Amino acid sequence: MGQGFVDFGGSILRSDLRFEVGTERSSLYLFIDNVTNEDDVTTPSDDQGLFAAFGAQFDGLLGTRLRPRTIGAGLRMKF
Repeated sequence: MGQGFVDFGGSILRSDLRFEVGTERSSLYLFIDNVTNEDDVTTPSDDQGLFAAFGAQFDGLLGTRLRPRTIGAGLRMKF
């Protein structure tokens, strides 16, 4: 793998789940983002930018990665 080589991996399947119950004034929701915990680069780049300015070298892919699985809950209220 040479400098500046960008390897586009396989396809990415990112799934999110959301369950919400509520009334006209309030709702409670539960969510799971990235259900399958997919770990891949979504926006590949071979630009090392600031890293290269400080002498760091990378053999491989830089870019924006998917966030890991996130599980949470929330409450909405209308006043």
